[in-house]
Order: sequence, then C-alpha cells, then structure tokens
Amino acid sequence: WSPTPTSVRVSATATLGFGNYTRSVTSPQSESGAALGGELRVHPYSMNGVLFAFGSGGAVFGPTVTTVDFGYSFRPLAPRFLREVTGAVYFDIGPSMGWVWPNQNLHHDLGGRAGIALDLQIYNVTLGAQVVYHGGVPVDGSAVSQWESFFTAGVRAGFAFDFGRRASPET
Repeated sequence: WSPTPTSVRVSATATLGFGNYTRSVTSPQSESGAALGGELRVHPYSMNGVLFAFGSGGAVFGPTVTTVDFGYSFRPLAPRFLREVTGAVYFDIGPSMGWVWPNQNLHHDLGGRAGIALDLQIYNVTLGAQVVYHGGVPVDGSAVSQWESFFTAGVRAGFAFDFGRRASPET
C-alpha cells in the first residue's frame, strides 16, 4: 500500500442491481426495477482520476431511465500493484445527463451523480458493490416534475490494468 501510485490504472466494470426512480410530482412518485450499466475509470499516477459511466434501468410500469456521466473519481484505498488480493475504495461525483421515458413522452434531465464503490481486487479482476445517486431537473419535453432521481445499488465485476509503470524500490 502506498499513497503514491506508480502507474496509470485503468479499470472497466459492468454493474447490475436494483434501481429506484422518483419524481417530485406525478403518481406514483416512486417506482423500482432492475438497473445495469458500466464504468470506465482512469487514475493517472494519482488517487485522483476521471470516471465515464453509463446506466439504464426500468420499472415494470415505467419509467425507463438511461444516464451518461462524466466525473471526478477519488481512490483513497487501492493496491499499489495488481499482483495480490486487496481492497479498493472509490468515491465519485460529477455531472449527469439522463433520458427519461415515462410512458411515451421522452424528456431529458440535467443534474449530477454521486457514488461509492467498494471492491475486492484479485490481481486484475475486480469484484465489488456500489451505490450511486443521480438527481436532476427536466430540461425539455412533457415533464411536470421539478426534480427527478435515479438511485441504484448493486454488484460490479470487471478488470483493472496498469500502464506506464514508473520504477520504484519495491519493483
């Protein structure tokens, strides 16, 4: 473990879990269903990095929500090298764009994303859990709500790779 990473770490994960969709106005105000997505994180020689994410989910009777995110990713805990079994923690925050289909009326939301991921890093394999909150305001279409949100919790699996390793006394 080291506070100074020695490489550019790139990780890609797929996510699967539960989603809860809420609106400030309409009946019902909340629906639940399955959610799935994917994330790409890049941490260049630092605990600070970027996140690109995609998510989609839908309740049985609507709505269907799709989000695209770009944000800041903070990795306070991660193995220095991907050659052991260790834990990793990620916090992320950033802007989010959402496409919402409540019945037949598509509208878009602009807002933000905040999340946490807790992973077990088994060499290059990532297994873990995450919780993500998306919130935003409708910007067009027939939306009557002032605020809409998409909360997901689930499992994640993927791979991590190190590129451009710098020399260190431990290598």
